Amino acid sequence: MEVDIALAADEFRTYCGVCHGSDGRSGGPAAKALKDRPPDLTKLTRRAGGRFPAEAVFQKIEGLNMPAAHGTSDMPIWGQRFVEQELGDGVLLKDARKAAKATIRRINRLIKYLEAIQE
Repeated sequence: MEVDIALAADEFRTYCGVCHGSDGRSGGPAAKALKDRPPDLTKLTRRAGGRFPAEAVFQKIEGLNMPAAHGTSDMPIWGQRFVEQELGDGVLLKDARKAAKATIRRINRLIKYLEAIQE
């Protein structure tokens, strides 16, 4: 999959930068208002023992597999928001499938960007 890193960086700044900072180091303008400081996303590979945890990052961004018994996450469920943006006014099955594919592409683009900024 060819990823447009500039587009990924723009989406990161738009959706993630307010908490994680535009550089991914957790210094976004909203970070101080959160109960827990957002993690430094440039150190994901280091914290995972030297291998970028792409699947775990996908699951966190998508946010759809979080068990309700574990409470809510401070992080927005971007997967759901991306699907809603793609659907617009229609909720036909073909629209839902198109939205799901587009959402997966967007999340994978963010993952490739995060992998690119690892220290």
